[in-house]
Amino acid sequence: MKLLQESPIEFLEPLSKPPEKLYVAEVPGPFGSALISGTSDGVVHVRMNVSIDRFSEDLRNTVDARIIKDDAPLRSAIEWLRAYFHGEPITAHVRIQPYMTTVFTLQVHRALTRIPHGQTISYGELATEIDRPRAARAVGSANGRNPVLIIVPCHRVLAANGLGGFGAGLDLKRSLLSHEGIRWKNSTDK
Repeated sequence: MKLLQESPIEFLEPLSKPPEKLYVAEVPGPFGSALISGTSDGVVHVRMNVSIDRFSEDLRNTVDARIIKDDAPLRSAIEWLRAYFHGEPITAHVRIQPYMTTVFTLQVHRALTRIPHGQTISYGELATEIDRPRAARAVGSANGRNPVLIIVPCHRVLAANGLGGFGAGLDLKRSLLSHEGIRWKNSTDK
């Protein structure tokens, strides 16, 4: 499987500390609601299946940011997710605002956005694609630290012997893969 030449998602320079202010919005979808947080510059988090109040409270506790419920600064990410959920072509331009990440993790997350819609790659193949062929486990760990679900499609990475893991739950991973028309083999997933 070949990765796209360029990422359709723009990554901004990582912030060295968490943002002081985050906007939050909710996007209903076929697998539950996607909750988005971001700065006026880019998306910081996408999380699934919690209430916007719980999401906001978790952000206050972990990021210590002022939380503002406002869709306007997140408009392009909302459009992106709506198109994805409805199976429509994605034309919205999304920018990711990473913070407090490592160079390696950022390299993995950028590579994830180059996996074409409807295709998968193994952790080992992704490690090879980023010129770290012996780093499949490290790629898996970086995958697990993805704070921007769906837009940074960590669900498209499978273990060599099956489905692999997913921090948001394997049921959601199965749903996202099925939504994209992806079939997989796993001894526990027949």
